[in-house]
Amino acid sequence: MRRWIFWLALSGLSWGQTLELGGQVEKPHTYSLSELKQWGEAVKTDRHTYTGVPLRELLKQAGVPDQHDLKGKWMAAYLVAQGKDGYRAVFSLAELDPLFGDNGVWVAFQEDDQELPALRLVVPREKRNARWVRDLQSLKLEVVR
Repeated sequence: MRRWIFWLALSGLSWGQTLELGGQVEKPHTYSLSELKQWGEAVKTDRHTYTGVPLRELLKQAGVPDQHDLKGKWMAAYLVAQGKDGYRAVFSLAELDPLFGDNGVWVAFQEDDQELPALRLVVPREKRNARWVRDLQSLKLEVVR
């Protein structure tokens, strides 16, 4: 019985996964894993291939301006990514935009064709993975006043 419960716990971790996108966005939304999987794209790092959703696509869906519309108050906007354990990482909105920093950030759900036990924020071009958030639970956009 214990083995069955343990296996069920490990295999079912992704069943109820959600990602909350909120803060100062026009259209906040809580994404289910199945919604994210509909947009899945592959991205390679030095060691692995991840499948996930580009963060800028999620921000676009939330009504956050990008490219030529990214100006004014939005130049002082930042995104806080938080894991279930409280770990947080911060990104400026400009560094995520292709016309500014184009720092590709992904919400990954697979690593090398294997389902991840929880969502992970992946930043392939960074030299250190300190802003990779495991067990990602929320993304919150704020504007400095």
